[in-house]
Amino acid sequence: MNIKIAVCVASLFLSSLSIAKTYDWTPYLKGIQDNCETPDLDKSIPTNLKPSVIKMENHRKLDDGTYVGKKVFTLKNAILFGYPLTKILMDSNGYQGETLFYFADTKFMALRNQFYADTNKGKLYASEKRKILDPDSIAGEHSANGIGYSSGSVGLNFNEKTKSISCGWSAG
Repeated sequence: MNIKIAVCVASLFLSSLSIAKTYDWTPYLKGIQDNCETPDLDKSIPTNLKPSVIKMENHRKLDDGTYVGKKVFTLKNAILFGYPLTKILMDSNGYQGETLFYFADTKFMALRNQFYADTNKGKLYASEKRKILDPDSIAGEHSANGIGYSSGSVGLNFNEKTKSISCGWSAG
């Protein structure tokens, strides 16, 4: 009899445990694999992903509609391409900007062969070069006063130290 009670109590306890639901950002952010095509995160985030945003810090919107400063989405139970995603950071001064996708660990580095940037010589995959920013790699990239910038192009960086993928851009 005691065994039956113990089994009942154990099954009630186990059924009351909630398994954390995960929120897959992959369909929404899939474009970042293709030349860092990032959706406009200043517009509405899909309703099904909102529960994974546990904190949001906004940046400023100027009178002309340009956003400047940092916008941070702190995430919980979020995944991107099968890897735990902890934060998305957008940083912009209106002429150049960067969106960083932070992961829980360095396993996301396995994605490098799935991300590329268009260059003068075709697609350059992140598996060939972790940081695609040098003057010959991005169509239209230039250097001014030693600082790289691009004319409407993007930069792609897989950073193992910060556990992030960075998509940078600048307008001519």
